[in-house]
Amino acid sequence: MANVRISEDFYRNNPLACRTYIPFASGGIVNLSTRPSGIPGFPAFIGFGCSEISVNYLDGEINLDEELTNYAFPVVKTTKIDSLVASFSNSPINSFGRCSVTVCAQLFYADKNNNIFRPIEETLLKLEPSYNDKLSGAIISFAKKEEINVTLLPGSRILLVFFLKAEKKCGATEIEGYPSAGLIII
Repeated sequence: MANVRISEDFYRNNPLACRTYIPFASGGIVNLSTRPSGIPGFPAFIGFGCSEISVNYLDGEINLDEELTNYAFPVVKTTKIDSLVASFSNSPINSFGRCSVTVCAQLFYADKNNNIFRPIEETLLKLEPSYNDKLSGAIISFAKKEEINVTLLPGSRILLVFFLKAEKKCGATEIEGYPSAGLIII
């Protein structure tokens, strides 16, 4: 079989041919939590076979200057986020009682030379099924979004964050498991 060189014009005229797939996996188990009103507690930053729980509650922006780790990576050139898929496999040890809790995944970004990460609203995934006392054993929840079409400029950084939401009437809740995701950029 001969090597075939594809022209740059082909890629300019067919942007979908230039997709890059980026896999994420926690490696070890993570513990996601909510605060008493059901809003997210400490989120998890997911890397490429590694993860870390934030030292701060999730309240909109994330300041990596205040964190102990940094799982963000830069984009080399102008990039479009095309698709995001995420899954979460729970462990048997959970504390949510009769509440229903939903695992969420979302990309955050920071501009060049900045450590303040803002959520990319279009990438918010609410994984299904939600977890509750009616489900038993290991359950894999899943969500996917395509044609997101968000552009990031060179030097922008991306951070994948998993967090937990619960019904407002719930107290503090926890769930342990293994998050993973896949991102397609163009």
